[in-house]
Amino acid sequence: EGGACGSALLREVAAAAVDVGGPDLHVFSAHYPTMLCALTAVGVSVSSGESADSWLGEALLPTGSALAFEVVPPEAAGAAAASAAVRLLYWDGSEWRLIPVPCSRSEARLASCPLDAFVRHVEVSLPDGAAWCRACDNDSLARCRLAAFEAMTTQECAADAAASAAVAVICLLSILLFGACLVIGWLIRSAKAPRQGRAVVSRMTFPGSG
Repeated sequence: EGGACGSALLREVAAAAVDVGGPDLHVFSAHYPTMLCALTAVGVSVSSGESADSWLGEALLPTGSALAFEVVPPEAAGAAAASAAVRLLYWDGSEWRLIPVPCSRSEARLASCPLDAFVRHVEVSLPDGAAWCRACDNDSLARCRLAAFEAMTTQECAADAAASAAVAVICLLSILLFGACLVIGWLIRSAKAPRQGRAVVSRMTFPGSG
């Protein structure tokens, strides 16, 4: 559930990264489990299969440690960079360490990710806020209560829509059945009714005939 519990924070980081008119520095205060969740959400964890992540299982993150998502302008991201990039750094209490991250679930890790690729990875690959609430078993935050209400409302609307559709189908079938009965009744009555009409017999008389 690490990706789910870290997705809410990472979504806020991504929103801040593309907020051009916003402040240059956004600070989030968190305990080490939330930091580990954020790392897992971005693709860095002890279960990633990368030997470079083994340090995460050696000890708890020390007091005062920090994660920094840095937005690097194109001119500083490299000569071939066409847009701004995001890179992840970790402060272990004594020095900053660059952590290569995957720009998507299928790509290799890079020292930095293009900003649009990072935001797309967060928006498309990670669970939404409702998943975070479920993973953290949190029903006290306003956003979690709202997500639960929206989910309940959506389910009720879907149930109402299904019930309405069923009623409409039943009504339509009833109308078709009634119409079919009318047609069959008319055909039966037409078959049993005596034929009314006038028989015309032509008699031709020839010379010499009686």
